[in-house]
Amino acid sequence: MGIGRAGARVALGGALPDDQLGHPDKVLVVGIDGGTFTILEPLIESGRLPTLGSMVREGARGVLKSTIPPQSAPAWTSLATGKNPGKHGVFQFSRIDRSVYQSGFRRVVNANSIVGSTLWELLSDAGKSVGVMNVPMTYPARAVNGYMITGMLTPRDSTSFTYPPDLADELHDYHIDLAVGNDVYGRMAGRDLGTTQARKKLVDELKVSLHARADTAVRLMRERPSDFFMIVFTETDRLQHYLWDCLDPKTDFYRSREAGFLREEAERLLVELDAEIGRLFRQAGDGAVKMVVSDHGFRSYPDKTVYMNLWLAEQGLLKMHAAGSAGGKLRYWLKKLRISRETIFFVANRLIPSALMRNIAAGIHGGQYPIDWEKSTAVYVPILNCVGGIELLLGEDVDLGDPATRREYEACREDIMQRLVALRDPATGEPIAASVFRREEVYAGPRSGDAPDIIIAFDPDYRGERSLLASSVVSHTRIQDSHWTGAHAMEGILMLSGCNVMRTNLETRDICDIAPTV
Repeated sequence: MGIGRAGARVALGGALPDDQLGHPDKVLVVGIDGGTFTILEPLIESGRLPTLGSMVREGARGVLKSTIPPQSAPAWTSLATGKNPGKHGVFQFSRIDRSVYQSGFRRVVNANSIVGSTLWELLSDAGKSVGVMNVPMTYPARAVNGYMITGMLTPRDSTSFTYPPDLADELHDYHIDLAVGNDVYGRMAGRDLGTTQARKKLVDELKVSLHARADTAVRLMRERPSDFFMIVFTETDRLQHYLWDCLDPKTDFYRSREAGFLREEAERLLVELDAEIGRLFRQAGDGAVKMVVSDHGFRSYPDKTVYMNLWLAEQGLLKMHAAGSAGGKLRYWLKKLRISRETIFFVANRLIPSALMRNIAAGIHGGQYPIDWEKSTAVYVPILNCVGGIELLLGEDVDLGDPATRREYEACREDIMQRLVALRDPATGEPIAASVFRREEVYAGPRSGDAPDIIIAFDPDYRGERSLLASSVVSHTRIQDSHWTGAHAMEGILMLSGCNVMRTNLETRDICDIAPTV
């Protein structure tokens, strides 16, 4: 069920008088990737975001709860389908299973991975015309009753990123995304983003991308009018990943002179985004319902790391091969010399060129997981820094349909979950897991079995790691392998205004509500 009853002429929060009811001629959905009231609210209150401010004053607003994990791939897919990942099958940008250990990489998902129909496909089937632009998880482009420009994860050399295909000829120098953070070392096009000037240059490039995207959107809305139009601005996600410490008053860096300079630049981008949203609203017209949504929110990047495979090993649940193997020898000597992953990246990231560093990282990766799969009971499955999973290593011939086997499985799972709940930071005594779930408590549907058996939502101060190259389970030294200062949070944004929308506080809504509401 959506926020407003499907097919009923009611406003959000209650019915409007008959003489105020209208007939919306279109719906416009504007996505702000990573949008959060933490940053937007003060700018709205100061009057610097007049478009969003008018939505707050005249329309409906609320917090939009993201998926678990709060990441673009599952979140935008849930928004587009009205389904949770257990039904649509997208849990992350790639498969979440043990293949990350055995092959060193995971299969990246795309639009073909989605089970079921998206909002624009349902509308097309119903005879409505649609325009879809830069929404993540839309590559490769599919046929719709209108047009589509794909978004995030579109290959740079792709020739199938638009529908109809000849639409690509009209886009000229339009770019789907910037080359930002293509590797874990936080570099953009070979530049280190650890300096003030490099981050300023990033903001400048994001502004260029923002305006080019908005210009193209306004032109397409004018030249190819549609009943439904949706666009996602991903620039805000990039901005907050790299400049969160300048934007959030709770960070230590916030009051420095460098932060003040960068904050002014970053806030100017948000002001310009608000103006571009205003252009889109004017093009849509007074008869349209306008929605502004985000896939997730933002918060500070965690400084503490918990090495979950090392914890599983200490619990006797993960077994490793003897030090005689190549991988075992590497781990044995690194651990004997008390050289952790933090130390490796801290030193190498400063002394070694990025291309060579990637090769070294691949070598480290190959040596740090000497897992004995046959003798192990469980392994950590990384999902996002704030969310992880535990996979129970069942044999291929294990039949969970057998009652006795099922009882043994549930007892093992319950035992591990209780241990996770009891896991504490030895330095503070604080719990490390904010929540621990059975996968069926988070996901429902035929694809829920693709998720790990146990889902862990970490406390915001911690990030989960799979590495076995650590001197202790919990580290209070931040890994120096990224210049990210912001991380994803569950609390996104939802704003509505326009025809038949009355002023109300929506409080907290689920991201799966958006598709049925449209």
